[in-house]
Amino acid sequence: MFKSLSLKVIVFGFIFTFFSSFGQSFFLGLFNSSIRDTLSITHGQFGSIFASATLLSSILFIWLGKKIDDVNAFKFSLFVIPLLAFACFFFSKIYSIPILFIAIFLMRFSGQGMMSHTASTTISRYFTKSRGKALSAGWFGLSCGEFILPVLTVYLLTLYTWQNIWVTISIIVILLLPIASYFLIKNLSLDKNTIIVLWGDHGWHLGDHGIWTKHTNYEQSTRIPIIIKAPGITEDGSVCNQTVETVDLFPTLADLANLERKVPLQELDGKSLTPLLKDPSNLVKDHIYHSYIRQDYMGEAIRNKRYRMIRWTHLKEKNNIEYELYDYENDHQERVNIAKKNQDVINKMSKLLECYPTPKRMITNVSP
Repeated sequence: MFKSLSLKVIVFGFIFTFFSSFGQSFFLGLFNSSIRDTLSITHGQFGSIFASATLLSSILFIWLGKKIDDVNAFKFSLFVIPLLAFACFFFSKIYSIPILFIAIFLMRFSGQGMMSHTASTTISRYFTKSRGKALSAGWFGLSCGEFILPVLTVYLLTLYTWQNIWVTISIIVILLLPIASYFLIKNLSLDKNTIIVLWGDHGWHLGDHGIWTKHTNYEQSTRIPIIIKAPGITEDGSVCNQTVETVDLFPTLADLANLERKVPLQELDGKSLTPLLKDPSNLVKDHIYHSYIRQDYMGEAIRNKRYRMIRWTHLKEKNNIEYELYDYENDHQERVNIAKKNQDVINKMSKLLECYPTPKRMITNVSP
């Protein structure tokens, strides 16, 4: 019936916000008079019970509502629907004040709380650019409930007891909503159209190189984990051992999301890693660059698959230059500086440094 997945999500939200009406104040208030007559309580007593039950349901909702982040929307709806159906059935069995308190608590928690929450969260997960528009359409279900249900309920109260009405509601909920959820969001599978990127902070030197810090030009400080999942592009469990940079993430995401810059504002320093995601053996860049200052020297480094070369240039005496070179095939802990014995490697990697702009010192003191 609904071929568009976007439309299915909106219809799901519409239905759930509509059925959230059963836990809303406007609907429960329709039975105020009938319940007070049954229990022989005053307006004030009913209001106090209603307010306290609502407050308790809100407190529980803070804890339980976040659980939707741990499961997909369809599975969560299969928890919320039976809860609402049970709450409606339980509401029909009110015969004392404690039972009234529990019944209102369940209706407020399941209907006004969880049903609305499930609708909003599902729509918000799926839509990005048009999220506001989609939420407005989904929440139109509650507006329809506020328009239709009071008139219908008042009429039904002239034909049936209020208890039978609630039993009927519980049957409708348990029969209709699971079917609707199955056909509308069972195959939502947001993980199949969501790009996920995980990267972390860099490491900390614990005495290696005689350093106790995290900001250096060495491997411990510059190597970080980068994990990318791109549906239809990456394969589960695939690993790439090539050197990349965090500046590559933006062009990669722009490429994967098919974003096109109509007016190129500037050239990007990074490169798209999409070829690597498709095939880890593809070569996007044969080296990476980084720079960090140490005392009176500006450090510039080139890291390729095998070597890291660091050029230290004195900030005032520009001709005062020192080099470090490490071979990761034979010295992955950077214990031996082999720069003096490998001048050809130094020369080759120094030429790569000339392709990058001169690094600047950090601004440490800023005058107002």
